[in-house]
Amino acid sequence: TMENEHFGIGPAEILSAGCLLFAHNSGGPVEILGGESRLLFDDVAQAADRIDAVLSDRKLESELRARMDERRGLFSTETFCASVRRIVDEFE
Repeated sequence: TMENEHFGIGPAEILSAGCLLFAHNSGGPVEILGGESRLLFDDVAQAADRIDAVLSDRKLESELRARMDERRGLFSTETFCASVRRIVDEFE
C-alpha cells in the first residue's frame, strides 16, 4: 500500500481472493474498498491500529468480510467481460 496508488489490479485481486485489504486513504484502493474507513489509514500508526482492531474482533472481521464480499463481484472477470460486451454492443 502506498499513498496515491493508482487503481490497480493487485488490490482488486486481493479483494477478489477473499482477503481483507487495508489501504492508504488515497488513490484507487479507496474506490475498491468502497470508502470503508475501517480498512483505510492515513499513516503507519493508524494502519497498525486498524489491522489490530479488525484481527482482534471476530465480529468486526466477519462484518467487513461480508461487506467486501459484496464488492468482490465488481472486479470479477465476468463483470469485466459483461461491461466490455455492453460497450461493444452500443457500436453495432
